[in-house]
Amino acid sequence: MNLVGYHNRKRMGYPLLDRGPDRDPFKFMTKKPVEHLVGATVWAIEGVRGARMEYFLGAWFIIGEAGPSNHPSLGNYVRGTEGEVFERMIRLDDRPWFSHFRTSQGNFGFGLSPIQEEFVTHLEAIAAAVLRRAPG
Repeated sequence: MNLVGYHNRKRMGYPLLDRGPDRDPFKFMTKKPVEHLVGATVWAIEGVRGARMEYFLGAWFIIGEAGPSNHPSLGNYVRGTEGEVFERMIRLDDRPWFSHFRTSQGNFGFGLSPIQEEFVTHLEAIAAAVLRRAPG
């Protein structure tokens, strides 16, 4: 199973790839149940507001642990134990398939949510081209 993990910089208070204390690009908080997600792949995406919204792929990881969090409004978390962080985030919104992908994800308003296979193929190709390694 492949999932989108959308990092909301405004809500979380820091950028996706910020390496500060207690910040981990392989960790996402959610209101959704998570225990069944161990072993799934998460594609970490962040929107950055400029003159217009720009969307970037920052990392991918395989969920190795999941459970309750101490976040006041996001009661569960997933954390990756294996994956890759991109040295520089990769812009996605300029790709021809992205608009349909964003729509399929409810403009990233669904939280951790499954990705249709046609989009997984695009994300894996990006990871393979940049990192020479993709999940799977």
